[in-house]
Amino acid sequence: MKKSQKNVFSIILFLALVFIITYTYIDNNRINIVQEEVVINNLPSEFEGFKILQISDLHGKSFGKLQKHLSEKINSIDYDIIAITGDMKDVHSDNIDPFINLLKNIKNKENIFYVPGNTDLDIFNDEIESNGCKILEDAYKLKRNNECIEIAKFDPVKIYNNNNVRIGLFHYPMTLDDYNKEEYDLILSGHYHGGQIRIPFYGALFIPHINGGKIFPQQDEVSGLKDYGLFKQYTSKGLGSNFYFKLFQFRIFNTPEINVIKLTSAKSN
Repeated sequence: MKKSQKNVFSIILFLALVFIITYTYIDNNRINIVQEEVVINNLPSEFEGFKILQISDLHGKSFGKLQKHLSEKINSIDYDIIAITGDMKDVHSDNIDPFINLLKNIKNKENIFYVPGNTDLDIFNDEIESNGCKILEDAYKLKRNNECIEIAKFDPVKIYNNNNVRIGLFHYPMTLDDYNKEEYDLILSGHYHGGQIRIPFYGALFIPHINGGKIFPQQDEVSGLKDYGLFKQYTSKGLGSNFYFKLFQFRIFNTPEINVIKLTSAKSN
């Protein structure tokens, strides 16, 4: 290759690298609001159109000073409950101020439910609860007139002896290999980060599955809604990122997101 051609190639490579770095920085600090409608066959009429705002995998990230940008997004949404599915704390730090600042800035705190992820620590539970967040240990009944649904911490072995619609919160996504019962109508999960590193027009390269990592996973299980027959599951791509080395803790072609899940009955569709 001639020297002039090498120079042109080097310039193009440099500009491409600058573009990717700049785009990645900007994209890691944006927030998408992703909406999904989920059909629940036996949904009580009082809960038609019930909206769940899911927040997952913050990993200690701040979106603006004192979470200004993230809290503004949340406060702009009409929702009935907030479901937080874990990994609010950065694995490299015990500072949970980004999570606490978020809780403080949320206006509608009537029903905020939280289950921990693998980076979270129980020593912060009192502080979390003192800022208006309910830490789920069992099923919590939400009632409207004479009807109710349950918001529960997912438990693969617990048997419930009633027929209430039950929404399970769990950090780790399930498959039929992990769970094959009908105790939950819908499971909300996170953990995968949508793959964290995504290839345009393809998807995730890797996910940190509960039983070990998966390379080139099935893309319909990485994020969004998946119907397993016995239960439905919605997996959020979440907001932050995680890696063994702090320097490489970012997302690639994977915009952070919060999720609005609207429940509806089959007969209304």
